[in-house]
This record gives sequence, structure tokens and C-alpha cells, in this order.
Amino acid sequence: MPPYTSISSPLIARQPVKAVYVLYALSTTLFLHLPYAALKFILPFARPHPKWTYYQSLINTLVGNGLVILAKIRMQTPVTLAAGVEKGRFVVMEGVEGRRLEGVARSEQVKPGKVGGTWYPEAMPGRWEEEEERKGGVVLMFHGGAYITGSGRDGTCAGAAKLLIKALPDIRVLAVDYRLSCHSRCHFPAALQDAISAYSYLLNEKGIPASKIVLCGDSAGGNLCLALLRYIADQGPREIGTPLPWPVGALLWSPWLNLAQVQDLGIIASNTDYLFQAFVGWGVEAFVGPSGFSANDPYISPVRHPFVCKTALWIMAGGLELLYDSIMEFKEGMEGLEGRGELVVHVESLANHDIFLLGDVLGFQTERERCIGIATNWMAEKGVGKAL
Repeated sequence: MPPYTSISSPLIARQPVKAVYVLYALSTTLFLHLPYAALKFILPFARPHPKWTYYQSLINTLVGNGLVILAKIRMQTPVTLAAGVEKGRFVVMEGVEGRRLEGVARSEQVKPGKVGGTWYPEAMPGRWEEEEERKGGVVLMFHGGAYITGSGRDGTCAGAAKLLIKALPDIRVLAVDYRLSCHSRCHFPAALQDAISAYSYLLNEKGIPASKIVLCGDSAGGNLCLALLRYIADQGPREIGTPLPWPVGALLWSPWLNLAQVQDLGIIASNTDYLFQAFVGWGVEAFVGPSGFSANDPYISPVRHPFVCKTALWIMAGGLELLYDSIMEFKEGMEGLEGRGELVVHVESLANHDIFLLGDVLGFQTERERCIGIATNWMAEKGVGKAL
């Protein structure tokens, strides 16, 4: 795919300026920011939070600096349909026919296409009625990364997927490689089209009942889960095919709910989170900018656009993450609606953003495993998987 060319800082993302900037940024990080933070965080009261460990404090700084560098040089994450190291666990799903799409998912600029995905712990060999070993159900996972980075492959999703399966050994996970907005003509609604295709694949090609499917998304992936659920809610009578049914549940981990407010992140940025305006700003620019849609569109920023969602929602928020307030605002809006499904919000008080995907890197492995344990017990109550 040809890269999407940003209009905000084209010079710094092009050679030779790009190479000079990377050398400068890495040098200042390694020889200035890192030594300063390493000394500063020896004192607990000088850490981002006094209850954080030394490692948590230091890695939060490094991850934040790293994301800023990647954003400024417009680092391109490839999306390919080749199997790679995942081999037989990788599947290529047919894109839903364009004529079957409706509403915002139908676009003259962006057309549906084939979608890759990785099965965990192994590929589902046949249809649901033939399944013997893992009859608990399937988790359809959408990774985070501001719609510009990440994948459903082992390098991104293996750790979280394995923890879900460890808690519920009779389930499978299918992690989707939806199109990333850093590539040409992959802006909104490309990811939504891919989500519809992946969900349709489970329902139609694999014959899995919706009552055995749980959506799962972290950060931008949580945003994508809600876009898919809103699409299901907005479906009208069809001339072709039948409307998509509601999945039984959805796990939303630090969901990104207010893309329209991205500029404010530069103002409210906190030492307790590694998200900075440079990174999420690039995400919004690439995802929304070329689409012709407003960042306030309900499908893009659902925070102030509650809807009657029949699917039960389990939402996790880090008490110290920048997205905490928007998650709580979304919760309050959804709670005011009649006829919706169950809504549960779990707050991990000392955690920052997206410990579901990055808890092991950020030093929140204990909190990550605790949250996954709570979430999988909730799934089992819904009839998906049997907890140990």
C-alpha cells in the first residue's frame, strides 16, 4: 500500500531530514531524558505517581518519547495478507460485498477488500458444528494503536490473547489485521468495513452463533468495537442478506471515545500516561482527515453519542490514564438509555492507558492479569467459555 502523506509535517517525515531527526531524537532520549529520569525517579515522590515502581515510572517516560518519535517521522506499519511466522494460524477473510454495506460503511473513496487475521491458540479447522475441542466460543479482537500502528499478529496480540485463553481454555481468539490509516485510501470507514467483514466471516463462513461471539478491543480497537455495534444498531431493512445479529458481549479496554478532543490532550497531558498529542494527533489526522467526515461523527467519537446497544458491555479504564474522563462520560450517557444491554465499568486505579495490550511492557502485569480474570469471569457468565 502506498503511504498516506501527512500535511502537518511533511519535511521531517522525508529523507534526509528524517534520518537527521531520528539521530537527534534518539541521542537526546538516551543521553539526556533517560539519565535525568533515571536519577529523578529514585525518589518515590518524584515519580509520576508515588505508588508506582521505579520501573513503571521509567518505562512510561520511554514509551511516551518513543511514540512521539514514531509519530513525527510517520512510521509506516505494513499490512500484508502473507501468512508470515503465524503460518497456519493466519487466515485471509473475504471482504463483505460493497452492495451489502449501508450507511457510513458505504463509501465511494474506500472499498472493502480481503482482511487478514490470526487465530489463537490454533486455527479453527472447520465450521462451528464440527468444533469439538473449543466449544466455549470465539473472541473477535481488534488491536489498538490509534488506527495507525499495530496488528493482529503475534508481535502485538499474542500476549493478551494467550491470557484470555489461559483463563478460558475452551475458547479461540481471532485477532484482525484491519487496514491502518497511515496507508492510502485506508481512512474511515476502512477499519469499520474490515470489522464487518471479520464478524460476517465468523457468522457465515464458520457458522458461529452470535451468542458465542464476544468482541474485544483496546484503545482504537475499543472505538472500532463500538462503531461495529452502532452499525448493527443502525441497520435497516435489507434487500440483500439479513441484518447482522448482536454479539453476546464486548470487552472494551481503555477505549478511545473522543477523537474530536485530541488537541486537548496536548493541554491536559499528564506524567501518568504515555499518550501525547503528537501520536494521537497523527492518528486522527490520518483516520478522519481524508474521509470527509467530522471527528465529532457518532461513529468516530461516540463519547457524547449514546445509543441503544443490545450487546452487553464490559469496559476497563485506568484510573491514571488520559482517556479516563471520556470513558466515564460515555458510561453516564449510556446508563441513561432504556432498552440497552448490561453495562459494567471496571477501574484499575493505578493503571494508565491500555494495560490489556501493554501491561507486561509497562510494568502492570499483575493488574493486567487481574483485569483479564474479572473480564473472563464476566464472559463465562454470558455463556462464552468456562472459567477454571
